[in-house]
Amino acid sequence: MIKLNIPYIIENGDKVTFTEGKKGSITGTYNEATLTGTLEGNLLKATFHNTKVNASGLIEITFHENGFDAKWKNGAEPGPMRGKWEGKLSDLDSVADSHTSESAPALSVEQMQYLEEGITLEDFDEEYQGGDDGKVSWMKEKTFLMEAIKQDVRILKHASDELKADRELVKEAIKNDINAIDYADEKLQSDPELLIDKIILYFKDDQNISIIDEDIDIFVDGSEFYDPLEPIEKLLFKVEYLLLKKKKEEFISFHNKIIELVNEHHECFWIIQAILNVLNKITVVIDNLVYYNENEETSKYYDEVSELINSFETKLDFLPSIEFETYFNDSEIYSSWDEVKWTSSQEDEGLYFTEFIMNKTNMEWDTESWSNVKFYNYSISCVWIGLQNYSLKQSREGFDEENMSVCLYSLIDEKYD
Repeated sequence: MIKLNIPYIIENGDKVTFTEGKKGSITGTYNEATLTGTLEGNLLKATFHNTKVNASGLIEITFHENGFDAKWKNGAEPGPMRGKWEGKLSDLDSVADSHTSESAPALSVEQMQYLEEGITLEDFDEEYQGGDDGKVSWMKEKTFLMEAIKQDVRILKHASDELKADRELVKEAIKNDINAIDYADEKLQSDPELLIDKIILYFKDDQNISIIDEDIDIFVDGSEFYDPLEPIEKLLFKVEYLLLKKKKEEFISFHNKIIELVNEHHECFWIIQAILNVLNKITVVIDNLVYYNENEETSKYYDEVSELINSFETKLDFLPSIEFETYFNDSEIYSSWDEVKWTSSQEDEGLYFTEFIMNKTNMEWDTESWSNVKFYNYSISCVWIGLQNYSLKQSREGFDEENMSVCLYSLIDEKYD
């Protein structure tokens, strides 16, 4: 079914023409490249060489009525062919049409070779030297980026400003990794539709994205191996979803439950802080929704939600700043990571963080009094207040970034010890 001496149009609008040579061999010529092989039925098995980029490899082309589909690999050794190529049979009129087509350009042989070898952000960073030469210019090509993000979405951070604002590209990146939205244009980072897509992908569907009692109770009833990272991430995504989908009654119910939980278990104060941190980030989204949906009902909904958000801390029956009053003695930090100590007042002699929390909660390291859940909750709440107190102190005395680093490093170091 191959058509000889008639041009096939490949994806970037260029032509490839096949001719018959000696002993039935088939040769294809295009741009600065040639391929030569033998035809078995509709399958052409050939080798190719591109003089422009000095690339050679194997290619198999299957012809059909309207064109061909091909797969290829770099190098002459047998192996899987991951590269793809497509051509359409056309007359001269359609050849002219193809050059004015608005379809996306095809990947170059060099780009396909680069992708086939497998890339990561680290690999690309080594070659990203600025300017518009070489691979740097690829960051302005949507066709290349649509393939590159399938291997490492972080490459999106090098994309041109125009492509970082390309909804289709960013949406495709989010499908590969929901954190890809962090590399998108600022407006898309607060785009309700994309944020909702991200959350649905996190939960794998949108059927059960509602807050249930387990989502809250786990912070006091966690197992022996409790770690707060996964449950808080899950809860925060659900809170964000409720707001973006305007599920007002569910949000009110959640608001009441979380206030009740924290008033009963003061050490869970940090959960409210984490919720407020997320809610503050999506106030931009809320403002955009109100701006683009200027109707009384939408504005009223977000006004009521804003009131609820602002009332979280006012409904607590204790003062977190006193309950978790926490400092670390930067005067005790010298050149060693091991010297950082924590206190309940600025005058006290410090304790190492684990010892400090156990002392504060009256815990002993035994099966009766020890609880991972209680320890984690107290720890995070104390760190939260401690960082606030340190920032306030440093704003008066001059911020010391090294001491702050030592403080936080000490917590990580103790945990892994």
